[in-house]
Amino acid sequence: MASNPMRTCVGCRGRDSGSNLIRLVLDASTSPALIVVDRRGGLPGRGAWLHPKRQCVDRAIGRKVWARAFRHSGGVDAGALQGLEEPDQIDPAGGKTDGHTMSAL
Repeated sequence: MASNPMRTCVGCRGRDSGSNLIRLVLDASTSPALIVVDRRGGLPGRGAWLHPKRQCVDRAIGRKVWARAFRHSGGVDAGALQGLEEPDQIDPAGGKTDGHTMSAL
């Protein structure tokens, strides 16, 4: 039986099952580094976990958690997160619940 570890949301700091959160990773090949959604959980690098809820996204952006969460000393572009239309519609298992897919946050 596969376990589903508990993770901490970088927005609300609440603990939840990893299956209820989306995993974000940093693409440091750009400057500033971009935050992308890791739908399959296989992208390399340190991940940050976030509830797919507007209030969690807004809190994470407001608290400027990215450098600490990713242990990255350079700049991090979280602007794409602000432009996210409906974070509540992101399915942590992949894509959006309305059938459309997102390539990155």
